[in-house]
Amino acid sequence: MKRIFPIIIFLITVSLIGAILIQISWLKNMLLLKKDQVEEKVKQIASNVGEELAQYKGASATAGLRSFPGANDGFSLESPRYYNVGQRFTSQELYDKIEAAFIKEKIEYVPFEFALVTFKNDIIGQIERQSTNFTSWYEDSVNYFPKLTPLIPPTGSAAENLASDEWLIV
Repeated sequence: MKRIFPIIIFLITVSLIGAILIQISWLKNMLLLKKDQVEEKVKQIASNVGEELAQYKGASATAGLRSFPGANDGFSLESPRYYNVGQRFTSQELYDKIEAAFIKEKIEYVPFEFALVTFKNDIIGQIERQSTNFTSWYEDSVNYFPKLTPLIPPTGSAAENLASDEWLIV
């Protein structure tokens, strides 16, 4: 009987360690799955907000309209001015749009930074608008994952080939 007792304790200890290792593995897999789900939602948010912002690329209806003084016939010279999204929205307005999309996707607890940029030769040419900590977060690819989406104006719009290429990075 004395020889069986240590064997039973050893077997119970091994099974307990095995159960703990299985639970740790399960938790790691669950965390990876949750991270992937959040990344997918952020990608979807960037795409949705990008599509919404792309609607604003193009000519302003009132920009550049000049009429001759004393001309009462409604004659005007129309020279539309093409705007980038960065010229139409402030950083705070862009932040509010992205934050609303995070709330809609029920991931408002996820912190984010953003930038609205133009690309030239596959590198960031100019940052038009950005949030406060965007630069440090963008450079820290270990802890943060950027999602890029192009702002493509609607097909057939005046800005389709005239506005510069803009990208939203969330």
